[in-house]
Amino acid sequence: MWADYASHCSRDIGKNCESSDKGCDFARRICSWNGDNSWPNPPAVRHVKIPVKDLPTNLEGLSFVQISDIHLGPTVGFTKLNMIVDIVNRQNPDMVLLTGDLVDGRVESLKRAAEPLSRVMSKYGNFFVTGNHEYYTGDVDNWFSYLRSLGFSVLHNSNVKIPLKVNSNEGQLCLAGTDDVQADTIE
Repeated sequence: MWADYASHCSRDIGKNCESSDKGCDFARRICSWNGDNSWPNPPAVRHVKIPVKDLPTNLEGLSFVQISDIHLGPTVGFTKLNMIVDIVNRQNPDMVLLTGDLVDGRVESLKRAAEPLSRVMSKYGNFFVTGNHEYYTGDVDNWFSYLRSLGFSVLHNSNVKIPLKVNSNEGQLCLAGTDDVQADTIE
């Protein structure tokens, strides 16, 4: 399985893991792009191979692009998101994972800025999971509706199997999305 990460910074997010834990080794190498820093430079793309024990052969080579923390709002708008979408589409991913903090405002004020997301292309689908900023807007349900209209499946404490249809001898990946841990406390 391959993962492409639009990334700008590096973080040690696996610092509490055992050094021999392959999952934590992977976590240490993950870096999410943070839309608050270093514009106008485009995010870099990192190709990371993720070994998965007993991965069904029909899923070998599965690729995804993960994007996080774009923060559409006063400093990040249509032009910058359009650039990110171009970078994502050049990766030719099997799926795209938009993992929270996409926005810092309401749909009515950022609708145009988010339009480039309608151009995201992938084989198995585009998926969105909230971060805390979608809740800070006070407009999370409208964001869910708008993102669906742009071609994203919203994983709101839910999951989907990839690919949707398989033959009897093929396997599937269960892709799950959960709300930000503070979602119930944000008004």
